[in-house]
Amino acid sequence: IRDEFLAARYGLGDGAVLGFVGSMSVWHGIDNLLRIIGTIVRKYPNCRFLLVGSGGGQDGQVNRYLQERGLSDHVILTGYVPHEKIPAFVQLMDVVLAPYPNLPFFYYSPVKVFEYMAAGKAVVTTRIGQLARIIRDGWDGVLCPPGDFDALISAISGLLEDSGIAATMGENARATIAQKHTWIHKAQAYEKICQQVCKAFHGTAWA
Repeated sequence: IRDEFLAARYGLGDGAVLGFVGSMSVWHGIDNLLRIIGTIVRKYPNCRFLLVGSGGGQDGQVNRYLQERGLSDHVILTGYVPHEKIPAFVQLMDVVLAPYPNLPFFYYSPVKVFEYMAAGKAVVTTRIGQLARIIRDGWDGVLCPPGDFDALISAISGLLEDSGIAATMGENARATIAQKHTWIHKAQAYEKICQQVCKAFHGTAWA
């Protein structure tokens, strides 16, 4: 449920809200996010970017980038938000973004994408790591090739121009999590692994 008091606090009206939650770190794709903001707000002047989080070493860079390019009025930087308050901010978002870069020796399995999906949000992210196995492209999220900014912009544009598709994708995302990726599912998977190990080593003498 949208928190109208919180929306009013940040000046969010009827325009679409593109959201991001996380620290301002290289591995979260902050550089990728900054590269698309200008293009998106020129195409959709009424949309706003809601970036929730701080730290990670790029806070100052983000502020300078937005100010130098005259984008500050289109981007809300909340700073640090306590974890228990994050769900209310996510509910303000129409489309959530996780534009991860392709870093060497870095495997992506971010909990926040599971949380975005569980909240019923359409996720635009990168076809990388475990994300490529969790999300069915075009069904419960959108997967873009790493570093393909045209694809990223196209995916976001498609969801902004058809809120019905975004809503359906969000519903599908919530269903995916409920059917396959709750903590109960994870516990059952770990239980199965433990049972297999116990069976494999049954009767083995341990030193």
